[in-house]
Amino acid sequence: MKNEVLGVDEHLDPCSPEVARQLAVGVRGLLRADLAVATTGVGGPKGDDGHPPGEVYLGWATADAVGHRRLELEGEPHEILAATVDAAVELLTSLAREISA
Repeated sequence: MKNEVLGVDEHLDPCSPEVARQLAVGVRGLLRADLAVATTGVGGPKGDDGHPPGEVYLGWATADAVGHRRLELEGEPHEILAATVDAAVELLTSLAREISA
C-alpha cells in the first residue's frame, strides 16, 4: 500500500526520515490536502532491523515544504504509540497555524 498508493520507494528502510517524508507527500497528494503528517518507526517491545524501540519519524508536507522530525520515545508499545500520536497531532496543529497565518 505504501509503495503502490502513496509512492514510497520500496528500497528504502521503512524506519527512516525519507520514508516519513514520502508518506506525508503521498498522503497530501492523494487527499489533495493543504498539509499532511505521517509516522513510521518501531513501537517495540523489541527493536527491528537495527532500530531501537521508540525510534519514530514524523514526516510532514505542505505546499511549500517537506520535512521530518525524529523522536526517541521510551516505554511500552502502547505508550510509544500514544506519544507518537500526541507528537503527530502537535505537529499537525503547528503546521496548520503556520499555513493559515
